[in-house]
Amino acid sequence: MHGVSIYTILGVPERYIPVAGSVLVFILAAIIALIIRKTYKSSDAGIPSPKLTVTNMVEVVIEAMQDFLESILGAHTKEFLPFLLSVFIYVLIADLSGIIPGFTPPSGSASINAAMACFVFFYYNYIGLKKHGLHYFKIFAGPVIWLVFLMVPIEIMTHLARPLSLTLRLAGNMGGEHLVMTIISGLVPYGVPVIFLFLSLITDIIQAVVFTALTAIYILLSTEIDH
Repeated sequence: MHGVSIYTILGVPERYIPVAGSVLVFILAAIIALIIRKTYKSSDAGIPSPKLTVTNMVEVVIEAMQDFLESILGAHTKEFLPFLLSVFIYVLIADLSGIIPGFTPPSGSASINAAMACFVFFYYNYIGLKKHGLHYFKIFAGPVIWLVFLMVPIEIMTHLARPLSLTLRLAGNMGGEHLVMTIISGLVPYGVPVIFLFLSLITDIIQAVVFTALTAIYILLSTEIDH
C-alpha cells in the first residue's frame, strides 16, 4: 500500500501532492491543538490523566524539547520556544505522515522544505535586526577590519547556504526513507516492513530534532553577534 498514494486516488495532481500533504499536516496539528485546549479548559485540567492521552504525549514531547533547546539557547529559550516548538511539531508530523500507508511525507519535497527553510532564514535575520539594529551587519565584516573584503562574501555565502542545507538535508533523508519503504513493502509485504517502520520512526524524530536544533543555533547566532 506504500506504493499507492491516497492523493492520487483522490485525484490530486502529482505536482500538488506535497501541498496537499502540508495542508493535512496543518489540519492534524490544529486538531491536536484543539484537543489540548479543550483538556486544559476542563475543570480537572490540573490533574494528570492516568491513561495515555494526546495531551499527555504532547506534554512529554514539549518538555523534552524544552530541556533540549535550553541547552542551546540558554536564557533565550523562553522567548523563542513557541516558534521552535511550532517548527518541530510541524516537521515531526510531516515526517511521521510518511509511515502511514498511502501517504507521502510533504517533508520529502524540496519545495516544501525550501519554504520552511526560507521562513527560518528570514525569521532569524529579522530577530537579529530587531535586537541589534544596523549593528547586526557587523557579523558580515568579521573580527578583523582589514579582512572585510574577504569576510563579507564568505559570510553572505554562509548565510545563503543555511536554508539550502536545511532544505536538502530534510528532503534527501525523508525522500530516501519513503522510497526505501515503498520498495521493501512491494518486495516483502509482510513482517519485514515492520522492522523498517521502527527505523523510520527513529529517523523521523531525529530529522525533526535536527531541523529544530539548527534553527535554534541560527537564532542564537543572530542574538549574540558579539560572540
